[in-house]
Amino acid sequence: MGRASFVPLALALVGVVADEEPVPSAAGKVVVTAFPPKPGWCRFIPEAFQPDRCRDREDINPGETRCAQLSAAERDRTPACSYSETEAVEFAYLSSAAFCYGPELDAWECGSACRHAPGMQDVRRVDDEELGAHAYVGRWRRRCLIAFRGTDSFEGWMQSLRSWDLDYLPGCSAEGQPCRVGEGFLESYRALAPRLKQKLSEIGCSKSTPLAVTGHSMGAALATLAAFDLKSSGYTLSRSYTFGQPRVGDEAFVAAFNAISAEMPFFRVSRADDPVIYLPSSDRFHHVGTEVHYPGDTTRGYRICDGSCEDRSCAGDEDTGDVALMILQCVVPSACGHGRYMMPPKRELMGTSSCRNRKAFLP
Repeated sequence: MGRASFVPLALALVGVVADEEPVPSAAGKVVVTAFPPKPGWCRFIPEAFQPDRCRDREDINPGETRCAQLSAAERDRTPACSYSETEAVEFAYLSSAAFCYGPELDAWECGSACRHAPGMQDVRRVDDEELGAHAYVGRWRRRCLIAFRGTDSFEGWMQSLRSWDLDYLPGCSAEGQPCRVGEGFLESYRALAPRLKQKLSEIGCSKSTPLAVTGHSMGAALATLAAFDLKSSGYTLSRSYTFGQPRVGDEAFVAAFNAISAEMPFFRVSRADDPVIYLPSSDRFHHVGTEVHYPGDTTRGYRICDGSCEDRSCAGDEDTGDVALMILQCVVPSACGHGRYMMPPKRELMGTSSCRNRKAFLP
């Protein structure tokens, strides 16, 4: 989602209820937070100016500890144990490249985003200007890739707003309940899906070829729908990283998604100071995948969350007031967590900052 467009969306969707009590994980045990509690106001102060009370944190990742206790075979079967921060930075650049325009993207000469993810071949773009939905496919490092663009137009912004309403996802159910997902997300993905599959075939990507999907913000929501659709259709989904992903669907969709992706690494990277990850509200919408939660920049460590998709020590715990303050903070793009994924290893903000050819809609 573009930096100029997600703020109105967030204002329209805000409404998350917080709960201060610790909650059991999916395994029935209380999960100890990776980072000791600190005042909520710390996130609104630039890291360079934070007092010790804000910066005195344990950069411990309990997920790594749990993975170390498993056998090699068990680690191979546990997607959460295969998270790579180095790879996540590369996928963040691949997601940013989706915001680039013109023949520069086709030639993989789009600017910093392309330079930091070398080796891409056979790039093909798929666009729907009427809905503001965009993606590209390509071949990269012995796998095929689909990357979805976040919102960068008025049309895309309207689709994001429409995603506050739930619509039925054909062919999806869990425990007898039909799945529902954001209406705008679904319409945008369905507009792109047939041509994406055609482009994959054109560049030699069959269902047996390893395939990865990625995206930022609304692009992350579309990547989630793509992962579910493609996996259900028999494609070999090998890996996925999304950044700044809003909630996409209801509890039935979460159950169906997690059931088919149990052995597929689907990493939903979140930042504590990103307002979009807390939206839409959790009364009707729920997150999917393995959450990898950062309290800020990568220098402060990360946490692999408990697998419940709504871990209260990760992005599953936020009150409306804090989200509203984060939105106000995003008036200054460089201070907005929604654009700062994987920094400082990633040198530019998510979106067009990494592109040689930029669209005027974005600052």
